[in-house]
Amino acid sequence: MSDALNTLPPTLAQRVAGELQPGEAVRWAGVPGWFSSALPTLPLFVFGIAWSSLTFSFEGAAVASILAPGAPSSMGTGMGILFLIFGLPFVAVGVVLLGLPFFEATRALMTAHVVTDRRLITVHGGPWRSVEIRPVAALTFVVRRDHDDQRGTLRLGFGVEVDGDGDPRSVQVSWRGVPAVRAAEDAVRALAAQAGRVV
Repeated sequence: MSDALNTLPPTLAQRVAGELQPGEAVRWAGVPGWFSSALPTLPLFVFGIAWSSLTFSFEGAAVASILAPGAPSSMGTGMGILFLIFGLPFVAVGVVLLGLPFFEATRALMTAHVVTDRRLITVHGGPWRSVEIRPVAALTFVVRRDHDDQRGTLRLGFGVEVDGDGDPRSVQVSWRGVPAVRAAEDAVRALAAQAGRVV
């Protein structure tokens, strides 16, 4: 196994090794940082706190009306059941908003980004179990943003595609919080140069 693959958790390293073509060499591999991946979802999490405080309060009042129908502040059993059923989708939205940062952090810890001597590969482990392969021939730009501890974000552009409305949109992939981001950028640029691309 390549030295670069040894930096990955064993299960991800095995998945990446299974995706490699005969003779394909790994130039760089890394797991994105969980915090960098969860950070973009924090505004939704904060909104989820406010949303959930309201919806959970209304659901609590509905449950109280069902359990104590004779209480002075009760809305009655029938209305309590109606409000309980009506409020369940709103509670579900609140749970999703509150869980989103944890979902993204967990997903990041089960993801590996890899630069080989032929292509760019992203492997998702766990329940997602998917693979994204990007040929370097489509690469149009590379933008690096440095964070602490030699980590950073690489934004990779892969040209323009047309959306459902017929409007052009840029195709971009972000590798957030990857370790040794400068080495990752160097590996991507070397691969692009090998393919005759200047990025």
